[in-house]
Amino acid sequence: MMKYFAFVFAFAVLAGCDWFEEPQQFNYPPETNILSCPSEDLAPGDSLTIRWEGSDKDGEVAGYEWALDRGGWAETEAESIILRDLTPGEHMISVRAIDDKGDNDPTPAECIFDVAAGGTYVERCVLVELFTTTWCRNCPNSEEALNELEKQIGKSNLCIVAYHDTPERDGLATSETAERIDWYWDSTGFPGDRDVWPTVIIDGLHVVQGAQSVEVAKSEYEFEINSRLTELSRLSLALTGSLASQGGSVKVKLRLQHEFIFNELKLHLLIIEDSVSYHGWFSDSFDFVVRDILDALPLDLTAVGDSLVFEQTVIFDESWDFPNLDVIAFVQDTSTKEVIQAARLKK
Repeated sequence: MMKYFAFVFAFAVLAGCDWFEEPQQFNYPPETNILSCPSEDLAPGDSLTIRWEGSDKDGEVAGYEWALDRGGWAETEAESIILRDLTPGEHMISVRAIDDKGDNDPTPAECIFDVAAGGTYVERCVLVELFTTTWCRNCPNSEEALNELEKQIGKSNLCIVAYHDTPERDGLATSETAERIDWYWDSTGFPGDRDVWPTVIIDGLHVVQGAQSVEVAKSEYEFEINSRLTELSRLSLALTGSLASQGGSVKVKLRLQHEFIFNELKLHLLIIEDSVSYHGWFSDSFDFVVRDILDALPLDLTAVGDSLVFEQTVIFDESWDFPNLDVIAFVQDTSTKEVIQAARLKK
């Protein structure tokens, strides 16, 4: 029996059998994380920088591989790449780390983004401006109708602001909100009766006055708003920023997406507050209250693809309720009063 066992052992060793080989140690694959990916459409001709990082819990990252639109993998030791001359449409960048044992990340990090085609229109966000006065500070029929429409249409497609008039008698009015109301009424040929309240102006063009009931007001507003929503905009407008209870920084990015001749464009930035407690004629709570109007900025956009970026510091009064604050921006042609595009800060 002993001789037989020795023979089998010797045969196994000579034959290269792995019965007695030391088991291989398990290797954790590396992980990859993309640090920068565009949150909005790129214009034709824009360059794009994608940055990433890798980690390996039981070793080191030796390099990376990246691929565009599920194409072939390209090796690199860098942690970023610049892409240029991308065609219009959706694109995807995939990146995977490679560790010092040669294993790659089995779940590559992905960045998906769009490149807009030149000469395309973009979805519109409609601006609704509500004028109030001392005996109709919130005009409850109008406010309730607008609140219902905001929920129905969505805040990404509808920006509502309320200007209170006569600061000497209305604690929610300011000289800026009164001047904004006057700017419309003092314009030659602007439609509407100044003595009729509430007055609602949609995208600077369409005037709806009075609010006999919530149902009537909502129907009239909805018709004009939907008419504007069907007209795509030539201008893209996006707001990003970092805000705290005392204020912060807002970045405004504009791009002319389709050829058009504007006369005199200006960018307006407003701070509004909802659910404001204040003693009023009909109610003690007010929505869409314009708290501050920042100085308007003239714009120079002439050719398709032209873009502008503005950084703006905003300051919040300590009496304002931070969770109920919004930052609204809109671009208006001051000669025709048409609001070309509006946007709300993405919180």
